Amino acid sequence: MDIGLLEANTIILKKTTKYLNGEVKEIVERQIRSNYKTIDSFFDDLEREYQSTQSYEKGEANGN
Repeated sequence: MDIGLLEANTIILKKTTKYLNGEVKEIVERQIRSNYKTIDSFFDDLEREYQSTQSYEKGEANGN
């Protein structure tokens, strides 16, 4: 997943909403929310992976 590309896309979509109205604006806003959820999920996954790695490394350091 290219998180930088997703963030750039979100920025462009946010700027675009200024010029939209009606159903198209709603669709773009839904895409923005979806992008934010994807970004949040990505960082949540990284946090879980980091915590897991830290836990594993502490276990090795303690001789477990």
